[in-house]
Amino acid sequence: MAGFCGFLQRCFFLNLNVFIFCFYNITLILLNQFINYTSMAEENKDTAANNSRRAFIKNSSVAAAGFMIVPRFVLGGKGYTAPSDRLMIASVGAGGKGQSDIANFYKTGKADIGFLCDVDTRRAAKSVANFPKAKFYTDWRELLDKEAKNIDAVSISTPDHNHAIITLAAMQLGKHVYVQKPMTHDIYEARRLTEAAKKYKVVTQMGNQGASGDGVRQLMEWYNAGIIGDVHTVYCWTNRPVWPQGIPWPATKAEIPKELNWDLWLGTAPERNYVDNLVPFNWRGWWDYGTGALGDMGCHIMEAPFRVLGLQYVKDVQASVGSVYVGEFKQGYFPDSCPPSSHATMTFPKTHKTKHDVTLHWMDGGIQPERPEELGPDEVFGDDEGNGILFIGTKGKMIAGTYSANPQLLPTSRTNEVKVPQTITRVPGGESGHYAQWVEACIAGYGNHEVSSPFEMAGPLTEALLMANLAIRGHDMRIPKADGKGFTYPGKNVKLVWDNENMRVTNLDAVNQFVKREYRSGWKLGS
Repeated sequence: MAGFCGFLQRCFFLNLNVFIFCFYNITLILLNQFINYTSMAEENKDTAANNSRRAFIKNSSVAAAGFMIVPRFVLGGKGYTAPSDRLMIASVGAGGKGQSDIANFYKTGKADIGFLCDVDTRRAAKSVANFPKAKFYTDWRELLDKEAKNIDAVSISTPDHNHAIITLAAMQLGKHVYVQKPMTHDIYEARRLTEAAKKYKVVTQMGNQGASGDGVRQLMEWYNAGIIGDVHTVYCWTNRPVWPQGIPWPATKAEIPKELNWDLWLGTAPERNYVDNLVPFNWRGWWDYGTGALGDMGCHIMEAPFRVLGLQYVKDVQASVGSVYVGEFKQGYFPDSCPPSSHATMTFPKTHKTKHDVTLHWMDGGIQPERPEELGPDEVFGDDEGNGILFIGTKGKMIAGTYSANPQLLPTSRTNEVKVPQTITRVPGGESGHYAQWVEACIAGYGNHEVSSPFEMAGPLTEALLMANLAIRGHDMRIPKADGKGFTYPGKNVKLVWDNENMRVTNLDAVNQFVKREYRSGWKLGS
């Protein structure tokens, strides 16, 4: 009986809301029409009055009929999505990762893929087939120039070297942006986009599963509860690269596929001949286009220490790298390519969540830290793919895998024994939830909905991994000796000291050229 009474009550208030809404709006329109009618009658009391009277009756009838279409907020709106609550997306990069990004946006049920852009029609073919109504462009500049008024948001999934220039152009048009990790290719670009997010007040998100998964939030809750004490050291590692690195640039020029616009693919990068096995994936191992293993996995793995410990900007960094020998005692020199493996050590100033500076070790190429003594001899260290995170605190340790998945306290038996309250809201959908999260935030508008990896957070994280790359790239940098006999290696076995405010290394000027690279003629990062 109580349920039936509640039903009648809801019906009563529903109908009352509908009646009040319609009555209020019809009254406003009738009053407005009456004022117009009176004004016209004063000007011409004969013909104009008759016309006005007829118009008054006609317009009032139409208005009354129109307002009988009850808006969604009156009816409750369950299961109904108004056109104004849909996001119109343009995607720059429609193949590979771009293809999966588009599909995930569309799955939310609140996004339309209206425009596709890709320099390679082969790679874009599946997305074009999946979204046949989407208008296709090859040049992102033409897309933004012609379609800006028809776009709400832009997704950018291109090689790293073109992330910043496309993203900033979209932001300057007032478009919300989603850009794949790493946010940028250069430190300067990352700082510019971080500042632009505040200036243009658009919703920003870097594609980073490591920021949206449940694992990182569990690690935060353990740390905030004081379970492992004050963390002073963190290790992050990966099996990447899983593409060729530490190799010479191919000597043989290849024929450019007719489906690929090579000039647009190069974009901001220096002019080069097209070579095989660069597009669509192996560009990651070349400094002109990619950012190596750090760019590929650093955001996913280093996100946890950044979020758990509140890290910001690097204080100093040093690195060692794996060598490639092309003969007996003959070391190869391939400055265009990232090394096959590296170990970078970064120092971060203490934060509101740490008592001391934090040392963060990055290892790639399959290199891993020593197994903690608390971990059983047969237990997996990190994850089965060869990626992991280890936090070392004054009272204990904790570990996790890729995207901070499967977080555990050490010894692992503590994981189920230690209970702390859940204080941090999880992202619906977990590690893939940042797609829907961004769509919802764009619809809600800037500042009205949380996102996991806004540029305010993604920017400092990106700068940190790019700082590590400065040390890695500088390690084997060689400069001819003044007498012309041999070379010096000024970046080997040194610690780079970082002036964060001025964005420069203070003790090795030779690497500052990589903080802000020179774009190819005709390409410029927006002012």
